[in-house]
Amino acid sequence: ISIPASMNPTVGDGLRYTLQHTGYNLCAPQGDPQQLLYSRSLPAAHFRLGPMPLREALQVLAGSAFEVQADPIARVICYQVRDQRLVRE
Repeated sequence: ISIPASMNPTVGDGLRYTLQHTGYNLCAPQGDPQQLLYSRSLPAAHFRLGPMPLREALQVLAGSAFEVQADPIARVICYQVRDQRLVRE
């Protein structure tokens, strides 16, 4: 996967770009943690990934604080915070 730097991509842009042609879509943010994840600038180190399995690429793009949740019936990818103690109320 090679995400064009000219896009000035966010993590959400990188996730959507990675999911192109897979038949899966990125779910809408389900709360503040996901909104924050999707809106952050994509690190330059993540502009080029692979070769690696899709699930691994999606995990790398989101980082270790989030866990990839795939719904194979709806064909949607979402993210959950791994440790709920980190979520501010």
